[in-house]
Amino acid sequence: MAFRSKTGRNYPPSSKFIFGPSTWLRSLIKPEPGRAIAYIDWISAEFGIAAALSDDARMKLAYESGDVYMAFAIDAGAAPVGATKHTHADIRELYKLIVLAVQYGQGAASLAKTLGVPQWRAQELLDLHRRVYGRYWQWSEWISQAATFGRTIETVFRWPIHVTARTKPNTISNFPMQSHGAEMLRWACTFATEQGMRSMLLFRTHFSSVGAMRRSKTWWRRRAGAMGQASDLVLGGFVLRSDVNIVRYPDRYSDKRGVQMWDRVMRLLAPTEVAA
Repeated sequence: MAFRSKTGRNYPPSSKFIFGPSTWLRSLIKPEPGRAIAYIDWISAEFGIAAALSDDARMKLAYESGDVYMAFAIDAGAAPVGATKHTHADIRELYKLIVLAVQYGQGAASLAKTLGVPQWRAQELLDLHRRVYGRYWQWSEWISQAATFGRTIETVFRWPIHVTARTKPNTISNFPMQSHGAEMLRWACTFATEQGMRSMLLFRTHFSSVGAMRRSKTWWRRRAGAMGQASDLVLGGFVLRSDVNIVRYPDRYSDKRGVQMWDRVMRLLAPTEVAA
């Protein structure tokens, strides 16, 4: 389902796509004999795209720190310089929820329910993001106004969305991050193909690739450089980091959120297989 969404992203139906159902079912993914699968994903993609497009220097530094959530907490004065996810795990988790709330267009009422705090407190936390990343918010508001009056908004490679009176404000404000992520993924697949990788399972900001099992981790990581090359092209020189998860036959792909359920199902099925 390429280009299915307004932003140009791939949105395959959940019923027909392995990443759609519960996470434990992802362990059905297994490379064929002699093959390996690499799952490649940009790290904090939407935050990095927002930083690059808005040219918010503080956001860029937060992204380049390697942990955008901890960097936000430090910039907001909630954690000391040098704090990490190990030393300030609770604070990092709180500020992660704030960042994600902003990215998904979540309001104070919704965030208050998520955090279990009064709405006024949730609004204070959202306002922190506006204060710390003021340049980003100025840019976001300007983009939204320009799209509303101009009746259109588009990516650097001219993927457009036509704005009408029925277009939701969140659709406009989220469009630059999601649509440029889609542009990056298309270019990443192009560059990866040119480097000898076979791309599969394209979805949002990640894709899977298959290759010979004998390929080293270094080989895969070099090919994953296509992700950085794509972000460099689309974001005008700002390079996003990517993470590579390599699965070699006879191992299976697994998502840590579904490992416990997968193991439980396999234990329940074991007597059946023996009887068969």
